[in-house]
Amino acid sequence: MRVVVDALAATTRGGGLGTYVRGLLAGWGQAAPEDELTVLLTRPFGDQVAADSRCHRLILCSERNPRVGWRVVRSETLLPRLQSNADALLSTITSIPIAWRKPAVAVVHDLRHEDRPADFSRLQLALRRAQFGAAYRRVERLVANSDRTAQVLRQRHPETSSRIRVAYLGADHVPLRMSSREGDLVALGHYSNKDPSLLLRVWHVLLLSADRPAHRLHIVGLSDSQRDRLAREASRLGVAGSVTLDPYLDASQFGDLMGAAAALLLPSRYEGFGLPVVEAMRQGVPIMISPDPALREVAAGHAACAASWAPEDLAAATQRALQMSGGEVVAAQRHSDRFTWKRAAELTRASVRAAVLNDHSDE
Repeated sequence: MRVVVDALAATTRGGGLGTYVRGLLAGWGQAAPEDELTVLLTRPFGDQVAADSRCHRLILCSERNPRVGWRVVRSETLLPRLQSNADALLSTITSIPIAWRKPAVAVVHDLRHEDRPADFSRLQLALRRAQFGAAYRRVERLVANSDRTAQVLRQRHPETSSRIRVAYLGADHVPLRMSSREGDLVALGHYSNKDPSLLLRVWHVLLLSADRPAHRLHIVGLSDSQRDRLAREASRLGVAGSVTLDPYLDASQFGDLMGAAAALLLPSRYEGFGLPVVEAMRQGVPIMISPDPALREVAAGHAACAASWAPEDLAAATQRALQMSGGEVVAAQRHSDRFTWKRAAELTRASVRAAVLNDHSDE
């Protein structure tokens, strides 16, 4: 097949979309090296992808500000020009250019803008609603990253039900290893749904407990404004001396941190998939998760799940994670083996092929 891939939304500035794009392209090269993929990317992220593999044709665009408006304009003007030599479009976000007329498939990562609109600005909400709505109406297939995402999509937009397929993300971009479990408790704070403020309240409960952890709490992926705000909150709670607040770490630094992590704490309010869970499993790191449906789906019983988002319940689940046996950690690592980028690419490609052939036999 000849497939145009819209990956203009992926950047080097953290978040899961960049990981998704790099993993999917690598997996596609393994699953179907005979396919011709033309991939639209921005620099400098596109330069990273180019270093991964030479099996795809990459079109690299220089990014402009404001970024969202630039991306929409580039998608609308550049993508339709490529359709004469393409069988289909695969959009790595839920957006399809108005002028695209050939079969199209879009990936749905989550519906957070519907469940947690306060996480977005008015402009972001308006753009998501317009783009998602147009894609729901026009595409031949929608690829959801989890059963949870697919279920919410069917409930909110029943007209899409027959066109949704699930393709779990891969995690084999992370090397298999076993954490020494002697380092910090690691948490992520790069999006508001990760709720780093809640983590500080959980940490306060843990430090007052009889089983006070002999570790530090290390929150990574924070902006400067987040770090300032969380530093003030940590000071108010009296936990500042045992908390490290960091911006994004490069791959080497984050790898070192996870290589000794005592546990990963993920009290997220909302996830479409929960890739950090599977990544931590592959590295032999015990995990505490909130009762978010996607996290529970992906963890499949191999993480310490809190009964609620109350700090006391999350603290209790953190204690259970710290007490996980070596056998439990190994079982979690084996569970992570099912999440490969080759499998993700195979399932996504099957949806693209069905769209090209107008095949409804899998409905």
